[in-house]
Amino acid sequence: MYYYLLLEWIKNPPDFIQFSKNITVRGVLACFTSFFLGILLGPFFIKMLNKLQFLNDTQKMNVEALRAENKGKKNVPVMGGLLIIFCFLCSILLWARLDNSYVLWTILATLGFGMVGFLDDLIKSSTHQNGLSSRGKLALMLIVCLALGFVLWRTVRSNPSLTYLYFPFMRDLKISLAGAGGLVFVLFAMVVMIGSSNAVNLTDGMDGLAIGCTIIVSMAFTVIAYIVGRKDFAAYLSVTYIAGAGELSICCAALVGAGLAFLWFNCFPANVFMGDCGSLMLGGFLGYVAVALRQELLLFIVGGIFVLEALSVIIQVSYFKLTGGKRVFRCAPIHYHFRMQGLNETKVTIRFLIIEALLALFAIATLKLR
Repeated sequence: MYYYLLLEWIKNPPDFIQFSKNITVRGVLACFTSFFLGILLGPFFIKMLNKLQFLNDTQKMNVEALRAENKGKKNVPVMGGLLIIFCFLCSILLWARLDNSYVLWTILATLGFGMVGFLDDLIKSSTHQNGLSSRGKLALMLIVCLALGFVLWRTVRSNPSLTYLYFPFMRDLKISLAGAGGLVFVLFAMVVMIGSSNAVNLTDGMDGLAIGCTIIVSMAFTVIAYIVGRKDFAAYLSVTYIAGAGELSICCAALVGAGLAFLWFNCFPANVFMGDCGSLMLGGFLGYVAVALRQELLLFIVGGIFVLEALSVIIQVSYFKLTGGKRVFRCAPIHYHFRMQGLNETKVTIRFLIIEALLALFAIATLKLR
């Protein structure tokens, strides 16, 4: 790790090294590191995935119209999420402090959710089935989320102010999650992380859509983590101060860089797809960050597109069952609905990203509106 190798092991480090102690500088360097690493390794990863025959199979799409529209995406490499994970972790290991518990749990979250997605993608590619069963995938995700919820509870339980659920716009409204010896906190954390992970997974259906939204959300949480980790900023904005949480801004910045590098190859027409190993990891990480920063409800605003995508599936499935086969949308998730109405893929993606950017700006503004 750079922080220790060049700052702790060198007795009198020169000024050009010493300045990198600043968390904002390390955040910028983490972003650039993961980005350039992704750009350099991207072609190699894509070539390797092609060689291993980890390719997209459009025949698994349930709607005939979508299979026809996506026929040009057949045999595009999947599991590109491995590139995101690799660049993300390398940047964190280089620029974040490993003696910080939030950074350690970030690594746990990344590897845990990434492994679940990798197993799902591997089964899809090697057996041409639909991957892990729904119960199997949920069981593995529950194990990961249970571990993260438990370690987060052990981290925050000594500080009562960190055991509450805080509401945007309402400074004094909060709900205690410390009931049943922390079980309520752990269960709530699990719901947030599983929901976030699956929401990003549902959004991954168009070139650049899921990763573009993730980049915007990560940028917003980079700012939020920096504010929460500084006592003066937190006090000014009436946000709960969390000692050490500022290091999460470096992790979020590293994800921004890795995401931008992946978007370089994933923008229309995509040369690679992230697969479940990418989407489940990205959503799980964002859910973990929201819980760690005690800003779970703010995630619903920042990640509004993810929420919309998940709700569209819930509404579609529920209405279909209640009415015996009728549908609210032509297809769900909702980005497919707009596409089947005649909008081209790029237009849908760009419009969704514009909405996501506005939601992120609004979410950051709510920190002052308390």
